[in-house]
Amino acid sequence: MAMPAISVIIPTYNRASYVCIAIDSVLAQTFEDYEIIVVDDGSTDETLERLAAYKDQRVKVIHQKNLSQGIARNTGISAARGEYIAFLDSDDVWMPIKLELQYSQLVQAKNCFWSYTNAFAFQHSTGNKLYQFNERMRLHSGSIPSELIKFNFIATSTVMVKKDCFDSVGLFANLAKAQDWDVWLRLASKFDVCVSSEALVGYRIHEGMVTKGKTPYFIHLCHLKVLDRAIFFAPLVYNALYNEAVSIQYKNTAKRFLSNCKPIRARCMLRKAIVLDQ
Repeated sequence: MAMPAISVIIPTYNRASYVCIAIDSVLAQTFEDYEIIVVDDGSTDETLERLAAYKDQRVKVIHQKNLSQGIARNTGISAARGEYIAFLDSDDVWMPIKLELQYSQLVQAKNCFWSYTNAFAFQHSTGNKLYQFNERMRLHSGSIPSELIKFNFIATSTVMVKKDCFDSVGLFANLAKAQDWDVWLRLASKFDVCVSSEALVGYRIHEGMVTKGKTPYFIHLCHLKVLDRAIFFAPLVYNALYNEAVSIQYKNTAKRFLSNCKPIRARCMLRKAIVLDQ
């Protein structure tokens, strides 16, 4: 069997109502030289039954016990045969030209070995588009460590990476949150990135999202751990940026506490932000 150009990795856990929509958005791509690797991370709903209905030979399903989304992505990467890896979360969707445009961009680029695209958020209950990501944040390209360490502006379902890059930076860590940001920081420390300003991914907003229900301090600690890991992996790249990046995390956590009507905790976080970055 010929090696596909792209391996599409779709981790899923109890997303029976969404995963087939995600897969169908890949099967509708104008670019057809790909394989789809769906990694079921120990689902207990009807996910496996729905996946069994696919007869397209490009769709491969791997079942594992429940570990984590990051580990499920690693399982997919290990099984991938493509030159490039594209990630798609099982509750998101792709526009039909996503793979074609992104693959063409990477093949033509001389110095970029990974890329990401703009995306749009849409409401699950209505299907209405809410906003495009580039309306709320700047999407950077080229050498991005100084920007990426401040804020993760790269959505997982928009990313395509040359598979060989993982030999240099490693795979996803089993972190409680922000496993994607952790990998992007490692990639950014070694490789320039391309970006497409066209919104090629639909990011579904719904109540079952992994980030729902997390406390501000939990998110804060997870983000600090990612920053510490980036410093450990690439100290020459990130050391000089560390204090400002941590200060930004304290400021963002202060905002989250304010939105939760906890001004005393917000004030404490803001004080620490100011100390770190005058």
